[in-house]
Amino acid sequence: DEDCLQAKGRREATIFGALSMTAHFAGAVFAAATFFGLGFAGLTTRNCESVCQASDALDQGVCIDDCFNVTIKDQPESLRLYIR
Repeated sequence: DEDCLQAKGRREATIFGALSMTAHFAGAVFAAATFFGLGFAGLTTRNCESVCQASDALDQGVCIDDCFNVTIKDQPESLRLYIR
C-alpha cells in the first residue's frame, strides 16, 4: 500500500508489531485455558489470611501455614491429574 512505499521501514515495523501482538494473544489464550482447566478440574480456594484473622489463633504464621496445608490436601484427585 502507499504508506509503506512513502516511509521506509514501516512495513517491517508493521510485521514485527503483528508478530508481537500474536505472541501476546497466544500467551493470554494459554493462560486463560490453564485457569479455566484448573476450575473445571475442581480447584478449591480459600483466603487463609482472612480465615486466620477471624480466628483467635495466637500465631498467625502457623495458622496460615496450617490453612495452606489443609487447602492443598482438600484438592480433588481430578485436579492432581490435571496438573500432571
